[in-house]
Amino acid sequence: KATVNFPALFPGINLLNPSSHPLYRILISLGVVQDMVLTDRGYEVTNSHIVLNRTKVVTDWRSINATQPAQTFALNLVEDTILDENSSLVLSVGVEFGKMITNTFFERVKKAGCGKIIGVG
Repeated sequence: KATVNFPALFPGINLLNPSSHPLYRILISLGVVQDMVLTDRGYEVTNSHIVLNRTKVVTDWRSINATQPAQTFALNLVEDTILDENSSLVLSVGVEFGKMITNTFFERVKKAGCGKIIGVG
């Protein structure tokens, strides 16, 4: 499991929007990835019996002009997740920008936003 703490977000201070997109949302992912080995058939996973479990959090779209309070996000993989010496957990966080298409439909803006791998273990 993983816990990610976000501080309060203040537009223009610790939340920058260089292209002036009207909306953003936060994406957080925790999952299992496997080592790959090069074989005569190309790259293959080291243990095909490992299930590549993952879980994610995606917030609602938020106005880029509104301050957001500090938040904590908890991610838990299913209990039967198996790890071996050839697999790792990866925790990543991203910010995606969007625009309003209709009053009820939002769309992400391609090639805008950022992401970071927070931890591997």
